[in-house]
Order: sequence, then C-alpha cells, then structure tokens
Amino acid sequence: MPRFLLRPWTKERLLCGYYWDGARREVRVRKRGIGAFCKELDLLSLNAAGLRPDALENDFFGTVDDRGAKVRVAVLRDVGALGAGQRTDFARLLLSLDARRPSAVAKLKTEGAAHLRDSIDLDPEVNAAMLVHGIEATPVFMIDEGNLPPVPTHFMKADG
Repeated sequence: MPRFLLRPWTKERLLCGYYWDGARREVRVRKRGIGAFCKELDLLSLNAAGLRPDALENDFFGTVDDRGAKVRVAVLRDVGALGAGQRTDFARLLLSLDARRPSAVAKLKTEGAAHLRDSIDLDPEVNAAMLVHGIEATPVFMIDEGNLPPVPTHFMKADG
C-alpha cells in the first residue's frame, strides 16, 4: 500500500489496523507504525526484458495512485462534497490496493504466468510467425532459451 495514503490516518505516528480474529470471533486492532503496513519491498517489480522494474507501479498503477491521492485530500476535507468522478477515482484506488496485496500478487505471478505461457504456445499468429522464420521449437521454449528473433513490424499492434 502506498504510504502516502496511510499518513493522514496516523495518530502519534501509529496506525490502527483492524482485522477479524476468527478464533475469538471478534474484530481486533493492532497499532503499528506505517512501516509495519508497508513492508513488502519490490512486490510489483518486473523482471521482463525491455521493461523497467517499476513499470507496473509507474505505468499501470501510477495514474490510479495520482488521481486517488488528489481525491484523498478531498476525502479528508469533506467526503460529502465529492463528485461522481472523484468517488470513482477513489473507488478505483481502493480496488487497486486489493489487487496489490501480496497474496493476490503471488497468485497472479504463478497462475497468470502459467496461463500466459499456455496461451503463447497456442496462439496461431505466433506459431505462424515462427514457421515463417523456420523455427520449429515452441514459442515458450524460445522465450526460455532467450533465442527470440526480432519481431516483424507487421505483427506489432498499431496502438503500441
């Protein structure tokens, strides 16, 4: 969770984290410093070739965080005065925080990677391009070996 979101809710540098204690069947609270809630370093770092390690945080979540940070100021002033767009921006921020939980990221990394690998090997366009270049190995094998040929420009999407 971005620390900028937590700072306004701290009291004497402590933040209250509420959670459900199933054994006691009650809501409990832990009071800790912000660092106790923001301690997963490089959680969303990427190791993909050609991408900056912080690309996911900056390029994907950056806009969500920027808009959410602006609305956070308005929430602290007067939550009742928020417009529909501001409410949407803040809701988007809160939903993105759920997607960034360590358990959600771990699941995405394992299941998402397996799905992506399967879909690359089954993609008819990718396989056709491989055959045009006389490559008989599977696309995933080529990726794993780091032996990918340059991608012909006619296979690149116009939007990026």
